[in-house]
Amino acid sequence: MANAEQLRLRAEDALDGERTTEAEVLLDQLASVAEGDDAIFANLRLAELRLHRNPWRAALHLRKVIKACPDDDAPHALMGLSQALLGNHQAALSAFREALRLAPDVPWYAHNLGHLLDVAMGKPEEALPYLRQAVEGAEEHDEVQASLAHCLAQMGELKEASEYAARAIALAPASAAHRVLSAWIHQGAPEQLNTPSVFEPQDSIEERLTRELPAPTEKPTRIGAIQAWRTYQNEGEPRAVKENIACAALHYLGALHFGTKQSYAAMAKRYGCSASSVRRLAMTINQHLDLTDG
Repeated sequence: MANAEQLRLRAEDALDGERTTEAEVLLDQLASVAEGDDAIFANLRLAELRLHRNPWRAALHLRKVIKACPDDDAPHALMGLSQALLGNHQAALSAFREALRLAPDVPWYAHNLGHLLDVAMGKPEEALPYLRQAVEGAEEHDEVQASLAHCLAQMGELKEASEYAARAIALAPASAAHRVLSAWIHQGAPEQLNTPSVFEPQDSIEERLTRELPAPTEKPTRIGAIQAWRTYQNEGEPRAVKENIACAALHYLGALHFGTKQSYAAMAKRYGCSASSVRRLAMTINQHLDLTDG
C-alpha cells in the first residue's frame, strides 16, 4: 500500500480534477493509515464529499476532526449541517453556535443558526438577531434576504418581511421559491409554509421503525436507526434479512448511539426474534459503519 504522503498527493490531484469517486477511495485509504495533519485532511475532505449523501458517515469523520482541532470553526459548521440533515436539531444548534463563537464574522454561520431556529425549531424571536447579522454580512445573497423575510413574517412583521422578500427576488429573479415566499407574505402569512422533510420513510423497515418510535423523545433514536439502515444499504453488502431482526438491530443501534441504551434481549422481545440474531446483525452494521458508543 502507498504511504500517507503518496496517498495525500494522489487524493489532492483527484480532488483538483473533480474525480470525486477516485478521491473518495484514496481518502478512505489515507484516513486508515495516516496520523496528524494527513488524517485531519482525509477526514475533513471525506465529510465534505459525503455530507449530503450520507450525513451520518460525514458526522463520524467530523468527530475525529473536531477532537483533533477543537478551535477550528469549519468542522463545527459542517457538523451542524450534517446534524441538521439527520434531523438532530439540538445537536445542529450546538454545532452552529460553536462555529459562530469561533468565527463571529462569518455570516453563513449566523444564517444557518437563525434559519434552523426559525424553520426547524419554530423560534423566530430567537432567530431574528442571527438573521439580521447574516444580512449585514452577506446582503448580496438572496438566500439570507429570504430567510430574514420568512422570520419577520412569522413574527407578524409583514411590511418589513415584504421588503426583504422583494430584495431576494431582485437578487435572484428566476427563483420560484422567493416568489412563493413573497406571495405568502402578501397573503398575511396565514400558516407555516410547507417545507419538504429531509427524512421520510423509504421502505418497510423504515416504516416500521417510524411506527415503533413515534414519540418526540424517541426521535433521535428513530433518526439514528433509519440513517444507519440507509447508509448500510448504500455502502455495505447487506444480505437478505428478516424485517423484525433488522428493526430490532437498528433500534438497538439507534438507542445505543443517540438515545438510551437497550439490551439485545429487550429488542428481541419487542420485535419477536432471538437475542443472538439481533446481536449478530447489530455488530455487523456497527462494524461496517465504524461507530463508537455514545
